[in-house]
Order: sequence, then C-alpha cells, then structure tokens
Amino acid sequence: MTDCDYMKRCFALAENGMNNVSPNPRVGAVVVCDDKIIGEGFHRAYGEPHAEVNAISHCTYDEPGAKNILNRSTIYVNLEPCSHYGKTPPCTDLIIKHNIRRVVISCLDPNPRINGVAKLLEAGIEVVTGVLENEGRWLNRRFFTRITKHRPYIFLKWAQSTDGFIAPSATSRDFRLTCEETRVEDHIFRANEDAIIVGTNTLLLDNPQLNKRLCPDKGKNPLRISFDFNERLPLSLNFFDGSQPSLLFVSSNSTKKYPFADIKKIDLQKPVLPQITSLNINSLIVEGGAALLNSFIKENLWDEVYTYTAPIELHSGLKAPSVPLDTILYSEHLSGKDIIRKYRRM
Repeated sequence: MTDCDYMKRCFALAENGMNNVSPNPRVGAVVVCDDKIIGEGFHRAYGEPHAEVNAISHCTYDEPGAKNILNRSTIYVNLEPCSHYGKTPPCTDLIIKHNIRRVVISCLDPNPRINGVAKLLEAGIEVVTGVLENEGRWLNRRFFTRITKHRPYIFLKWAQSTDGFIAPSATSRDFRLTCEETRVEDHIFRANEDAIIVGTNTLLLDNPQLNKRLCPDKGKNPLRISFDFNERLPLSLNFFDGSQPSLLFVSSNSTKKYPFADIKKIDLQKPVLPQITSLNINSLIVEGGAALLNSFIKENLWDEVYTYTAPIELHSGLKAPSVPLDTILYSEHLSGKDIIRKYRRM
C-alpha cells in the first residue's frame, strides 16, 4: 500500500467523528509498521483525546519487545498534529515520546498557533506533507473556513418547483414541495451540521421545529438561529420550546424576554449578517425564506448551495433564489421523485 492508500484510511476514520468534534476538525490517524496497520483511531468528540492518541494507544503487536517497533513505524494523519496545550496535551509530544520515525500529513493546520511540523523536524523525525491535500482540505472545509474567514462554512438550501418557485405566495403557510424521502435526507443533513438559521417571517408562517426528528438515530439537533428585531415573535413558537439549543438575535435596545433561547444583541446601524455569522461554530445551514437566502447571496456569504427540485409546476408565486454564477455542480441525485443538486464555489 502507498502513502495515499493509508491517507484515504485516515479520511474514512475521520468521518466517524462528524457529528461530535465541532468546532474541532475531523481527524483520523493510522500507525503502520512493515506495511501493516498496527493501530488506528479518530477524534471522537470535542474535548476527548485526538486521533493520534487513540491510534497509538490502540496499537497491537505480534512480536515480543512490543512498543519498540514504534521507532520504525510511520503515523499517518490527515491534519498536522497539534503542538500546544488545549483541552488535551500536544500530539507532537506523544509522537516524539514514542520516537515514531516518520509522520505523513495531508494538510497543515491553518491555525497560526500550530507548529507541529517544526517541532517534529526539530526532534529529528521525518515529516512528509501534502499527501492528498485537496481531499484533506475538502474533508475539513468547515474547519478551514472558520479559522481563515472567521465565520462558519455556510450552506444555502431551498426547495423549489421545476419552474423556479418556492411557494405559491409570500404568505403561504407551511407549504411543502418535497417528498418524504427528500425530507429524511434533509434531516440527516441537519444532523451533520452545527446550526440552522431561518428568518422571522419563516418562523411566523411555518412555525418550524428545525430538528432532525425524521432521523432520530443520526447525529444531533442543530443549534436553531433566528432574529426578532421588531419583537414580533410569539413565545408559543416551537423555536422557544426548549427541546434543543436556540439562539435569537435582537436589536441592541430590545427589552423583551424570551424563554429557552440565548439572546444576542446586535447593532442594527452596522451590517447585520457579519454580526450574525461571527459564531464559533464550523457550519451553518441557511434554510430561508427567500429574502434571507438572497441577502446571504448578495453579501457573498456562502460556500455551498443545495437545491431540492420537486416535479411540480407552480406557474406563479414566490420566486426561488438564483444559484450564484460562480459555482460548480458537484453532486446530483434522485431522492424519491425530487432532484437534489449540490453546488460549490468555483
């Protein structure tokens, strides 16, 4: 097997931590000796041991002398090992302690606090970087965006008819275009991301739950986010039912009390969306309505676009947003009778 083969195994392991590690990155690690995997692991949950720790601690050996073979082993990891104390000790120290002779890395960590490669080289360890780097960056695109752009990775998502409408009118209540299969897939999407945001009018018209109830065995409910700058939201909405975390943005002079929701006041004299997206989370789904989606597009605050197109013609009504021009369609599949298309930036 090649370095690329072992790195692909790291990617597969890293995906196991998808729902639990944020705001940390997804990381997998594999320890190899004499072309044989002797240990592997992944970062399971935020605050718990990192992938390198789990891989080394789960090593198994077929020969007497046990851990001496680590000094002729290679550890593969899809992100540069940490070199500072956070919630856990530095992984570089553990690698150096066991005198692992070679470290193969897909991506360098974008966090300027991390200098794991320099520390390993200083200890005399061979380091190889950039193995399947593009694939590694895609795997942790949410984390890279938060660190480099100081905002979550943003998904824009909407359902539409084949003729490009999302509802018969701007005041349609709880109107649904998509089939059951698509709604289940959408709830799995929610379970895999950190937060979901909808506008005030969507809360008033649809009273959505914004949870993952159709896939109870997957992931966790996202943080629900909305805003109420004019104090229009009734407290009877599902948003305030206390069933999952909710965050509400209000104006700086608001005095209204909201149960079961964290409140964050913002200055309406400044651009609103940058204030809303300055959150320490890795990913955010923008679910609507049309005005909110279009505002994110106008402010160029997006990374991917998902469209769910139902085989229905409405002929008139509330127009769906237009997919931005600078996108590439990277995934298209049938879900029940609907077509789900996924776009990313060019």
